[in-house]
Amino acid sequence: MLLWGLTVLAGLPILIGTVFGYGELEMYSEEMFQTQGQVFVMVFLSGVFNLALQGAICFTVYKILRGESVDFFDSLARGLKRFPTMLVIILLLGLVVIGFFAAAGGVFMAVVAIDNILLTVLAVVGMLFAGVVLALSLSMTMPVCVVERAGPVESLKRSRELTKGNLARIFVVTLVFSMLAGAINTVGTVGFLVAGTQSGVVSTLMNLIITVIMDIPLALCVVCLPVMYYQLRSVKENFNIFEAADVFD
Repeated sequence: MLLWGLTVLAGLPILIGTVFGYGELEMYSEEMFQTQGQVFVMVFLSGVFNLALQGAICFTVYKILRGESVDFFDSLARGLKRFPTMLVIILLLGLVVIGFFAAAGGVFMAVVAIDNILLTVLAVVGMLFAGVVLALSLSMTMPVCVVERAGPVESLKRSRELTKGNLARIFVVTLVFSMLAGAINTVGTVGFLVAGTQSGVVSTLMNLIITVIMDIPLALCVVCLPVMYYQLRSVKENFNIFEAADVFD
């Protein structure tokens, strides 16, 4: 329940916008399209909230796995200590993504210039595969940053070290949670469309309930990362979470 509460808190800007904004808008109306700037701001703020709360979620998972009680405000305080470093990591990951797309784009243009359909298809498949491998190899960056108190560059290197040889396992787990999230989000989207045909309090309540429900798969995905992190350390380094000292002290 605490983990779900932290996830809902991360999506608080969108939740507020949903309750106080879209409940009174007619779907696909001119007013609806005029709110796109507000939507961008809410999504941006939600992303910042989510980043700030990742540390708190890692701490909460750590305590739960150790069978210890967890305090909501203590989790927030412990997690927020790593927020500046996590922000730098996000910027570094952005540069990595830009570099990857620049390199992939160059390779793709070179292959297209050869004018061979088979080579073009192979190039696209290869770039997709490389992109997935890169994303999976860096997936443990945030847990490493929070738990091991590593710096930005060290966190990236450490993530690649932990995930080496376990990419297929991480991919399967990620795929399952992504499919679950996609299914719930699809149902939620249909629910929003139905809510748009309603008016007043009914529409607002429907939007509120749907938004909260759609946070469930997000909570599962967010919790999945620190759990996989501890499992990877257990397998590769014989890390025992019950015998380890409190890494957050």
